[in-house]
Amino acid sequence: LKYQDTSTGQLVVEHRTKLGACHTMCQNPHNAVIHLGHQNGTVTLWTPNLPHPAVRLLAHLGPVSSVSVDPSSGGRYMATSGEDGTVKVWDCRNWKGAVRTWNARGGTAVLDWSQKGALGVATGGSVNVRSP
Repeated sequence: LKYQDTSTGQLVVEHRTKLGACHTMCQNPHNAVIHLGHQNGTVTLWTPNLPHPAVRLLAHLGPVSSVSVDPSSGGRYMATSGEDGTVKVWDCRNWKGAVRTWNARGGTAVLDWSQKGALGVATGGSVNVRSP
């Protein structure tokens, strides 16, 4: 994970995740924390001033396929999907466990939150929207 200054082009800091290839990444728009989904089912949260992840979470039994943060809740909720066929919603304030879990129809899901807080779940050839 590399942080680069966009005004000068200089490399600010580079972090080694030590978790192999990263399959998905998103940024929390409220606190600029970077969320990475890894091939071992782990989601890590990174800031430029820490040499290790701020949070390390075992989210899925297989590779993480998608990560998204809800912009309407102040970055409070994160949704993840894995190649194990599950979709999970997490509360970013306490990390005690998934707030909600369900199986995605059609296999691996791609996720994205809308600005109004609806979660879009795309699998197979269909898109489902879950309202807040």
